[in-house]
Amino acid sequence: MAGSKGKKEKPTGEIYTLYEQAMKAIHGKAYADALKVLTRIEREFPGDTEVLARVRTFQRICRKLDSTGEPGNSGPETAERHYDWGVIHHNNGRFEEALRHFERSVDLGGRDSAHVYYAMAATLARQGKGRAALDQLKKAIEKGPEARYRASHDPDLAALSDHDEFRKLLRQGG
Repeated sequence: MAGSKGKKEKPTGEIYTLYEQAMKAIHGKAYADALKVLTRIEREFPGDTEVLARVRTFQRICRKLDSTGEPGNSGPETAERHYDWGVIHHNNGRFEEALRHFERSVDLGGRDSAHVYYAMAATLARQGKGRAALDQLKKAIEKGPEARYRASHDPDLAALSDHDEFRKLLRQGG
């Protein structure tokens, strides 16, 4: 198993090529173009649930940003808006910024949203903060048990797989 750790290989295949194209469009603020590619992924790859979960999040974000622009430019400051921006920062590797948005989402009323805690867990895990990630994952599972299944298949949480507590959370929800 020692050889399985280390640098992750870049996923290959058409779905990942399209996903990368959509991310480039989002980063270039071409939200309508990104939405077209994301919709194509959803239509052509309905069985890839791991990628589809992210695709659907980005579709929602693109629909909002296509009409509202950057955060702070228009529209109210909402828990959902901060969650969306946290996801974008997480996917850009800007984990501290992502955490600030997720925390603001919780402050604005996202306390009951399992997906916010789950996103925080994923971001903390990517930063190598295993204990904090496990704490947030536990909250996510308590608020939405479906997070247990998602966590078992999420590469962002792979760093937690060696933790006994992680395996316990996946088996029995904490």
